[in-house]
Amino acid sequence: MERLLTGKKHAELYKPIDLGPQPYVIWDGNTSTLYFIYSEQLLKAGSTFTPQGADAPATITNIWYGDAAIMPTVNSSGFYYRPIAVPFWNEYLYYDAQKVVFEPSFAVVKPTSTAGWFRYFSIEQFDGLNYLNTSEVTDMQSMFLSCSNLKGLDLSHFDTRMVTDMNGMFAGCSLIESLDVSHFNTGLVTNMSGMFDYCSALQHLDIANFDTGCVTDISYMFNGCEADRKSTRLN
Repeated sequence: MERLLTGKKHAELYKPIDLGPQPYVIWDGNTSTLYFIYSEQLLKAGSTFTPQGADAPATITNIWYGDAAIMPTVNSSGFYYRPIAVPFWNEYLYYDAQKVVFEPSFAVVKPTSTAGWFRYFSIEQFDGLNYLNTSEVTDMQSMFLSCSNLKGLDLSHFDTRMVTDMNGMFAGCSLIESLDVSHFNTGLVTNMSGMFDYCSALQHLDIANFDTGCVTDISYMFNGCEADRKSTRLN
């Protein structure tokens, strides 16, 4: 497999030798946008692709494909410096990404972990988050950790029935005023520590339907959420 080095952070890129369909994570450095797509085309750094519905092509500054696009491959740290493994692209882009776009084609991809996926991103918005298929995800810890520019999240499509770890999932999302997690299936979750830690702008959070039968750790779950405590209900 040929390895390429490019980009200001010299992210390690992998040039596909297989023309079969596969997931891609694409970084457009010109627009600070991260794209998630599933394609049969051979995509590579230095070329372009046209997002669905876009008027102009996006530049492929960096690219990851196959398992490197969705699997946790780099040891790093999450909430309260807890050791976690994250995808290679997160470790190199977390201070740069301002927008994330999930293409409709990505809906067929079924990752088993989204731990730390958007950790520390300066994201202002997600487009197409409903195309992230979470039906087989078991680990969501630190998924949106310290996305401090994010003002809202549409989680209505999230399937959490397989998830066991939500530690620090929204910790540090200090501008979000409301999160609708009322439909979350938490029957298998064992760790909710710091889940909403310092979500200081939260005004409403209904978790009355949370099943905490398997939970062993809820430490710091609402730490720094003073405005939220009046409306929070936990069975």
